[in-house]
Amino acid sequence: MNHHLIKKSARLLAGMGFLSLASLGQAQTTIYTDNFNVANTTTFDSASQTGRHTGLLASSVIAQSGGIELQVSSDQLLMPGQPGTKDARMRFEPASLVGIYDWSSGTAGADIAAAGGMVVSFNWTSPDTGGNWISYSVGELPGNDQTLQVISSTTDSGILFEDNGGFQTFKLGAAGTSGVAGTFSVSSTSHVVTLYYYFTSWAAGTPVTLKAYVDGNLLVTQPFTWTQSGGVQNMTLASWAAGSLIDNFSVTTLPPTPLSIGADTSSDSPATNYAGRTINLSAALGGSAPITYQWQVNKGSGYTPILNATNSTYALVNARTSDSGSYELCATNSAGGTNTSPLLVTIVTAPTNNDLVNLQFTGFTGGGTPAATQTGNAVIGNAGDLWNAVFSTSGSFAAGTGLTGSNSVPIFLNDSISNGTAISLNFVVDYLYNAGAGPFAATPVAGLMSGVAAMQSGRTGTLTLSNLPAGNYDLYVYGQNAGAQNRSSSYSANGLSDVCGPNSSVNTLTSPNNYVHLVPTVTASGVLTITMTGVADGNAQISGLQLNGPLALPTLALAQDTIISPTNGIYGGESNVTFSASFGGTSPITNQWEVNTGSGFAPILGATNLTFTLTNAQLSDSGSYALFASNPAGSSSSTPLTLTVFPLIVAADTGAAPLTNVYAGYSNITLTASIIGAPPLTNQWEVNTGSGFVPVAGATNTTLTLTTLQVASSGNYALFVSNA
Repeated sequence: MNHHLIKKSARLLAGMGFLSLASLGQAQTTIYTDNFNVANTTTFDSASQTGRHTGLLASSVIAQSGGIELQVSSDQLLMPGQPGTKDARMRFEPASLVGIYDWSSGTAGADIAAAGGMVVSFNWTSPDTGGNWISYSVGELPGNDQTLQVISSTTDSGILFEDNGGFQTFKLGAAGTSGVAGTFSVSSTSHVVTLYYYFTSWAAGTPVTLKAYVDGNLLVTQPFTWTQSGGVQNMTLASWAAGSLIDNFSVTTLPPTPLSIGADTSSDSPATNYAGRTINLSAALGGSAPITYQWQVNKGSGYTPILNATNSTYALVNARTSDSGSYELCATNSAGGTNTSPLLVTIVTAPTNNDLVNLQFTGFTGGGTPAATQTGNAVIGNAGDLWNAVFSTSGSFAAGTGLTGSNSVPIFLNDSISNGTAISLNFVVDYLYNAGAGPFAATPVAGLMSGVAAMQSGRTGTLTLSNLPAGNYDLYVYGQNAGAQNRSSSYSANGLSDVCGPNSSVNTLTSPNNYVHLVPTVTASGVLTITMTGVADGNAQISGLQLNGPLALPTLALAQDTIISPTNGIYGGESNVTFSASFGGTSPITNQWEVNTGSGFAPILGATNLTFTLTNAQLSDSGSYALFASNPAGSSSSTPLTLTVFPLIVAADTGAAPLTNVYAGYSNITLTASIIGAPPLTNQWEVNTGSGFVPVAGATNTTLTLTTLQVASSGNYALFVSNA
């Protein structure tokens, strides 16, 4: 391995999207808070509201007592419950103090439903660990306020937390999931309770999911249904203990769910396509709505947005060679953003005569009828293309007879009887008949592929094309537009396979998408074998096919291996280094310089050209560097070069000779030091005889010889070097 290479960026490229995601934040709406910061009082209901509330309902909702008059102590709500007799309750009333507040009403209620639910949170300090409890209940009978509301049959969901670390859930009064004492830690009597309610509507019958946390630990997940509310939503916080303290009560909307990729970037076509096709790209993402989509493409100079491509799908209509590139979907919501994986799409120029073979089944015709002339495009091809017909002179055949035959008219190259070499066709099918409704029945080419070849359930049909030139081919296989019949067919071509029909997740048997697209390879034998097998509703069916090729295979080859300049010593902070390499092959080629400083190769930010210059190289830039390239043929890399960046000054310890007896007036001694550094270097020997280092006159080399030493020559000698 050569020993020169490149810089590792302190910032790796996190995403190539054109959108800036750093500015996106959590869009969580505060609905109502109460900090209880008022003077101590034994009559909570008459306490001041000033400075206590924030949120949309800060001036619209007031917390009031239910059952027993609540109190305020040291800026906290004191709930003086009477264990065994009566609980203390905090309920919520409109500012008018008329009735109980309906949380589903107004803008706040709409915001909660639109966000997918709400979060209720509060601090709770229990007076002891004796098994008394606090509770929270939602979905109460409108206007209801009663002792033990949490276990009432008129309450949709209730949960109580015991001060010994246990808990219990209820639905319509029936006990649900429970946890024994110690389920959550009681090493401290102070806790944070957080209740997440997930739902999309307040209406009766809407499913709801509760996730209950204490001190950040999930205790239970409880599904229930809005039942008792009748569209009016009440909530109650209650305490059975005498002396529970509540603080920092809040109701907010659910935080937005970050985006997640459910289905990465995909295409209904192969990576390499002929110009003129329509290529459908898609991806699926989950997360809180609304989600903003933007498709973007990198054609070699970075990603740019595609005009009006703002859905989760993108149709590249009438694709051109200039559309070749890497496509990805950039999505954002209020929680942030993400990009799907890039998908490389390559468009190549189609042959002058677009279709090598257009083949249709026209059923039984009485014999001798020539192929129909296309008056418009199917999926590929041109108006006026000649469609070779396969038909029977004797009508439909019975199931299971294994009809074997060949086309009654020759199949020719390039859609023309006068051009090319004839290609033979042999087939084995169970049915060959005129269905009367081909896959393009609703298009301008209503007569095209009006018949169908079919196989009985459990049997496989075969079409064999011979005398083909070797190479890769572009193959479209069409199923029948079966109408109400729920039929799907599995097609294969020289080992590649796909499914077409209602049960396929890729191709739908609805015109004009009633086809599969495969790119099979034909060897020197010149044979392409196409099979069909029923997947659903028994029969397998085929109405026709289109074949193009042979396709030119994409290539990728190293044109120039890694070169470094300069090749001599590289010194930290003083040197610039340029690396270069290149690849040839099928466009587009994506280039990325990467560096390995000991933990594997990683991309260098912005280093996407054939050359990369490292300015003012530092010691930390030492490592192995290589150019990584990718295109439709795959990926490759240049030979890594190792770059070593030296410090500006490296000096070995000073040495002396001789090291043994040195006598005044008789001995000589030579001092040496080895220096590595960025030139020009300035040397100066200095001596310290007890009063600090001072220069030795004329001693500006890397060696210093002292002759006829005297006692006064004793001292510490050192070589001082600079290259400033």
